[in-house]
Amino acid sequence: LIDVEYKRGDRNAKNNDKYLFLETLLSARETLYLSYLGKSTQDNSDKPPSLLIEELIDYIHLGIKDQSSEQILKNHLFVSHPLHSFSKKYFEQNSSLFTYFAVDLSKSEPLDIQERVRNINTNIQINQMLYFFEDPFEYYYKNILNIYYDDKSVLLSDTEIFDLDNLQNWEINNFLKTNLPTVQWIDKAKKTGVLPLANMAKVTINSLQEEMKNLKELLQNLIGEHKENKVFINLDLKEYHLEGTINNIYGDKYIASNVSKIQDKYQIRAWINHLILIASGQNITTYQVSKYEGVIYQWGKNFVSQIKAKEILISLIEYYQKGQNEIIAFTPKSAAFYIKNKNKKDISFAFEKLKQEGIDSYKNFVNPYIEREVDNGFFEKDSVQKEESLQNLAELFFGMMNKQDN
Repeated sequence: LIDVEYKRGDRNAKNNDKYLFLETLLSARETLYLSYLGKSTQDNSDKPPSLLIEELIDYIHLGIKDQSSEQILKNHLFVSHPLHSFSKKYFEQNSSLFTYFAVDLSKSEPLDIQERVRNINTNIQINQMLYFFEDPFEYYYKNILNIYYDDKSVLLSDTEIFDLDNLQNWEINNFLKTNLPTVQWIDKAKKTGVLPLANMAKVTINSLQEEMKNLKELLQNLIGEHKENKVFINLDLKEYHLEGTINNIYGDKYIASNVSKIQDKYQIRAWINHLILIASGQNITTYQVSKYEGVIYQWGKNFVSQIKAKEILISLIEYYQKGQNEIIAFTPKSAAFYIKNKNKKDISFAFEKLKQEGIDSYKNFVNPYIEREVDNGFFEKDSVQKEESLQNLAELFFGMMNKQDN
């Protein structure tokens, strides 16, 4: 009733907050301490204080005549603390910052990574090996060091969705590739923030379905009347044992499809699975299919022999095992760049391309794990050996993929 028919003297929550804040200001005798979270814990972007503190800051600025005085006052009034209480900034000489964390970790002994790395296991899971070659930097940080730099918030956005971002586009396209959008699925997608609300959801779905039309027709032509099957892998390679499941088998075809504009990592995934299937004695033809480019690769049953497939897999596994102890200088993007340009540019250009994946630029998404290694000097240490690893893996992947079928 207060909101509908407000009368003089009725309680107003907004004014109550202002009054309590004023009382706090007037009650202060020696020191007034106000704190707020000024940086995002996810990406370190600025976060504004409450409206009351902003009004106080604006009021103080009214008494400042020039910008230089304003900056001096800002430095005097504001103290920015690090996110963690064990930050080295608290322990620097002449630091005015205070923390209750009593131990200066910067003076502790460096971590011996070798003690943390688990013993090399000769039983290798296919999905772990695929994940490793998609991004050895991320793999090492997450699986060996247990460090995560790309955690996403589990909370829904504060604002309504109108345009889909790249991830939302990929998620919906990947579903539409082999499924029809039911009422239940659309309702769930709205509630989880994947689709816009109300009629915008229908418009979005209709638009994406039209975009997916060519890919769905291509997949249907390749699949025909076959049902999807799985192949369970138990493969011995020297002292290693490779095990796991490969899906998307239709008759004598393995169909690896994707809806992404960036193909490199999906091509690597398809190539490794093709090698595993051939090495296991499967009589399979692999099709690597893209929404944007149609059939990119078709590796026939005779593209690589069973013996050669085993040799390549053993080489890849040795790099995988090495990657349990150190970061391997490799990404699908840099390897594809090298093979595409190796007649014009040597491996050092591809190594520099790899480094650029960790440097902030308007041209590319920054890999946070490579970014950290750029800061750590990874690309300046033992660069010759690292370039050699990148070159060898580039040849094992994109070099072999692009050979002519026998």
